[in-house]
Amino acid sequence: MLPRAWQPSLVQFNGHIINQEIDLSWTASFSNASHPVLNYKIYLRYENGSDVITTPDATPAYVLNGLQNGVEYSISVSGVNLVGEGDQCNPVLATPLGLAGPPAALFVNYDPNASNNVSPGYQSVDLSFNAPEETGGTDIISYTIMYSLDPSFITNVQSVSVNGTATSIQDANLVIPYADRITSTGWFYFKVCAVNSVGAGHTRQQ
Repeated sequence: MLPRAWQPSLVQFNGHIINQEIDLSWTASFSNASHPVLNYKIYLRYENGSDVITTPDATPAYVLNGLQNGVEYSISVSGVNLVGEGDQCNPVLATPLGLAGPPAALFVNYDPNASNNVSPGYQSVDLSFNAPEETGGTDIISYTIMYSLDPSFITNVQSVSVNGTATSIQDANLVIPYADRITSTGWFYFKVCAVNSVGAGHTRQQ
């Protein structure tokens, strides 16, 4: 009786476990020459269920997509030939992560006609905003606040980092150069983004 496809080696991650995707590769299964490997089965197990994905051919690589950021997945692979399905390799664990979404309800509060008493020529600005609904599957580490006279944020962009958590409303008191709507100094625009272990997320502008 001819053997089933041999067990493939441990699944490898190709440096890409991010934004609802896991990029997989593995050592190809060996099989009898007259019954080559036809395809593979990928077993995807997670806390609330499991899926089995059949690859279209015998390529020992596959991109899993449509996954949920922040969820730990257990993954194993088996080879299939005409005789049947071989044994699964030892499972490995992976958690896809992504960038955080934009913070919500950004509000800028300051008096554009009043200079800061402590620092003449500067004014105090208070920003408040809510944590993003989508954290990317991992905790928010901090927020980055950017401000500029350029509404496109291409030139003269200043930034300030503010420590924060994923669930609280953040308040940041900035002292920035004085500007108003009338003189040529212009009018400042503000952006804020949440930062997690993947990097700086999507921005909210005001």
